[in-house]
Amino acid sequence: MAADGYRVAVLARRLDRITALADELGNGSIAIEPDVTDRVSTVAAADRVRHELGSAGVLINNAGVMLLGPFDSAQREDYRQMIEVNLLGAITTTEVFLDQINDAVPRNDRVRVAFTNLASCR
Repeated sequence: MAADGYRVAVLARRLDRITALADELGNGSIAIEPDVTDRVSTVAAADRVRHELGSAGVLINNAGVMLLGPFDSAQREDYRQMIEVNLLGAITTTEVFLDQINDAVPRNDRVRVAFTNLASCR
């Protein structure tokens, strides 16, 4: 998308990796490290996107964690985190960026894009 002129914000929990990706994408792409389970952190990320790139016109909401292995009650907190990231994180991120997306839609200029991706192996 950056190659087509879109200005991209890459949001994820591994800042070193997304900084390298934003640098590779070029075109003013930025890297932001929010915690999608924390609304305040997600709002701060959305505010930074709006301030540095303008309103996000597209949100690719791809945050997720996956537990591998047998189901076990000893992993209760791990399952809670998986639900908080995969479900509540997606809902919160969408809600936080919704005003920006609505602001950007009527415009005829290039749409800005915000990626959210926290998926990783432990």
